[in-house]
Amino acid sequence: MTLRLRTTLAFLCTLSAIPEIIGAQSLDLLTPNHVGVSIGDSRRVTGLRINFRDRRMEEVNGVNITVWQPYRENRGIVNGLALGVPMTGAQRITGIGAGIFGVAANESIHGLGIGGIGIGAGQDIEGIGIGGIGMGVGRDIHGIGIGGIGMGIRRRPLATGRCRARSTRGRCGAGADIWSGIAGNGLRRDPR
Repeated sequence: MTLRLRTTLAFLCTLSAIPEIIGAQSLDLLTPNHVGVSIGDSRRVTGLRINFRDRRMEEVNGVNITVWQPYRENRGIVNGLALGVPMTGAQRITGIGAGIFGVAANESIHGLGIGGIGIGAGQDIEGIGIGGIGMGVGRDIHGIGIGGIGMGIRRRPLATGRCRARSTRGRCGAGADIWSGIAGNGLRRDPR
């Protein structure tokens, strides 16, 4: 890692912690319509939001940069780029979710999700999901899923979907109710 990159990361981490240190929720350079730059735990932003750790986020349209996962369960919606240095989370991510360690969404990830260690969605992933070690999905995946070591897709007790990809044992790919696309954890076409 270059000195310039380390300095920039240290600056962003320090900057994002200032509102926490002084007891403020956020330092905002915003218009009345919440457009601009926000540093800290602001609720709504269209533009750039930099925060150490989310507690009150409701919606970000643009870029959301966080240093750590939310305090409690992931909440809020990110439309655009959710960047975790090293990890990030939201209720729903539409666009790109990327984290050095990981990305998590309570509901869904629509678009591209990349986690160095892992990626997870409580419900669905639609698009491309890549987890360096693994990927987990609570319901269905539509698109491309890649887990370095493995993938887990929770099967609902009453399966109502149609299997579009088959594992080597002829079952629906990784236990999914609906699996459409390509899996990167060893699934291949059924020899039958």
